[in-house]
Amino acid sequence: MDTLKIVIIGAGWVALHRHLPSIRQQPQAEVTGIIDRTTENARTAAASHGITNYASIENGFETPWFRDCSICCVATPPQTHYSLVKRCLEAGKDVITEKPFVMSHAEADDLQTCARNKARILAIVHNFQFSRSASQLLSDIENKELGNIISVEGIQFSNPRRRLPRWYNALPGGLFFDESPHLLYMIDRLCKNELKLRSVMSLPSPNNENTPAMVSAAFSDTAGLPVRLSMNFSAALSEWFVTVAGTEGTGMVDLFRDIYVRLPNDGLHTAKDVIATSLKFSLQHWRGYLVPGLQHVRGSCLYGNLEVFRRFFEACRVRQGPEFIDSRSARRVLGLQLQIIAELEQPAGINLHCP
Repeated sequence: MDTLKIVIIGAGWVALHRHLPSIRQQPQAEVTGIIDRTTENARTAAASHGITNYASIENGFETPWFRDCSICCVATPPQTHYSLVKRCLEAGKDVITEKPFVMSHAEADDLQTCARNKARILAIVHNFQFSRSASQLLSDIENKELGNIISVEGIQFSNPRRRLPRWYNALPGGLFFDESPHLLYMIDRLCKNELKLRSVMSLPSPNNENTPAMVSAAFSDTAGLPVRLSMNFSAALSEWFVTVAGTEGTGMVDLFRDIYVRLPNDGLHTAKDVIATSLKFSLQHWRGYLVPGLQHVRGSCLYGNLEVFRRFFEACRVRQGPEFIDSRSARRVLGLQLQIIAELEQPAGINLHCP
């Protein structure tokens, strides 16, 4: 296969510390240029990461090195995804874009049509589902280690003091719109059937920000599996978890630490059962943190991005959409986001029952 020439559009932290290292570990992939909002931003990013070519969005699409590339990686604020991705597709490039996919169903449908008409690959960075810990959970589900699945939950605590993009509060639902795709694509992957939104509860921000203080959404799939999403944006710590409860055990993924813990059914929940569960949890937690802990210290934990880009490049080679990160998967996740946001626009603090 010929060398895949790639241009990164957007010089933010995620592009430079997650996407770029993942791309550079792919065989025959070469980042030939970087485009950002300003020439100065692009120049600084290119110089610090050994990239030869750089330009601003205003003139980058007219450069010879952009015309010569075959792939674009878009990592700009969500409001800009639609216009930039469409411009790349119309230029005949395969495209992978950071989440959230786009801002509306209409934008998603138009990009899917454009990709289809241009015979281009369109993918989305839904990375945590390919992390080491998530892969262990999926393997246990496949091998029936948890028994029959009886519920799925995604839980997030978000500390407003942590590193956050400057533009998030301008989004519909604020930080909810930017961060909910992670838990929603995990839920979508874990549920075999279509999800239906049942209810939404929200509480307003104490600082009158666009981001609510708390959001809780209940779903069920077409087979009746109960699913819950719970997000707290006013917490004193940042933690993201996905939990799958089965008849024989419970699997828990700590997304930030990339740790998977599986606990057996604790039966009568006697003192003996509680102590055994505590010991098993502690041992699995620290044993599971040996590898990702070292990666965190080295700054090399890529949270499934390596597999995302491997799948994307393989899709570009065989000309077939990459499973679980294709635009259809992304549109389903976007649909769940937009349903919840429509309910968030109702009076806050009310439990809203959806049809």
